[in-house]
Amino acid sequence: MSTMKLKRILVHLDGRGRTAAAALAQAAALAQVCGARLKIIDVVREPPRRLAKLGGRSYRKLLIDGRREQLEGLCADIQSRGQGYSIEVRSGVPFVEVVRVVQAEGVDLLVKASERRGSPGIFGSTDMSLLRKCPCPVLLLKGGGGRLRRLLAAVDPDPEDPVRDSLNPRIMAFAGLMRELTDASLDVAHAWTLVGEDLLGGGTLKLSHEEFRALARRERQARMEALAQMLEPYGLAVRSPHVHLLKGHPEEVLPEVARKLSADLLIMGTVGRVGLAGGFMGNTAEAILSRVDCSVLALKPEGFSSPVA
Repeated sequence: MSTMKLKRILVHLDGRGRTAAAALAQAAALAQVCGARLKIIDVVREPPRRLAKLGGRSYRKLLIDGRREQLEGLCADIQSRGQGYSIEVRSGVPFVEVVRVVQAEGVDLLVKASERRGSPGIFGSTDMSLLRKCPCPVLLLKGGGGRLRRLLAAVDPDPEDPVRDSLNPRIMAFAGLMRELTDASLDVAHAWTLVGEDLLGGGTLKLSHEEFRALARRERQARMEALAQMLEPYGLAVRSPHVHLLKGHPEEVLPEVARKLSADLLIMGTVGRVGLAGGFMGNTAEAILSRVDCSVLALKPEGFSSPVA
């Protein structure tokens, strides 16, 4: 059972169609189940100075009031159920204003319908900015959402990399929470490669075939032991059919196993480094995100500091 609690959920609604309604429904359901406060936000673009006034009225305020009215309409269903919520509409750059609310209000989870087009498709600019710079976990819902039946947690146990290793407990905690909230099944995957394999396998370093295979077996065993140790507190055995030790580059094998499992949600870490302006996201994480065809819950390490002031 997960010990993680969600107290504040923020849903960014940047549309009016079925995907926006589905994202709101998913966020509302999560908030209701875990007793979290629900807030709905959207951001309208700041109008140019030439349109500052319209008939003596503030054009910016007209845009904000109009969008608030649209959001109230979207909230009719949850309002009819008596579920509490609040709405805020801001003006400015969408991801910047959303991150500012996350920071100011201590949001535990940001929910948003993804902007992806195509299958799998590339995430939109606001999605990617939030993945890179939002300090709280970001749940990007494919098609706005839907029932989550199968979860896939991508972990990377590595005692020699404390930043990357510190993400694993957070990934598993959120996986456990989402499993409880949605009653979905959970699979765990870890992808590994042998460092310098292209040089070793090609004979550049003059290793025999037997030496190369022995080295690969030793590395696989080390990865299996690290994975088993990481999974032990969660009651998962490394040889369980729901645990997948994958040989290959993560950006190739993780999207593939997600498709084979028909995973509805991939839970993964996204930050390659911390302490850099912009919250640098690793190339591997970006490559995985561009290839998966499911919803994504992306996490940052503890201590991540967003560059958004």
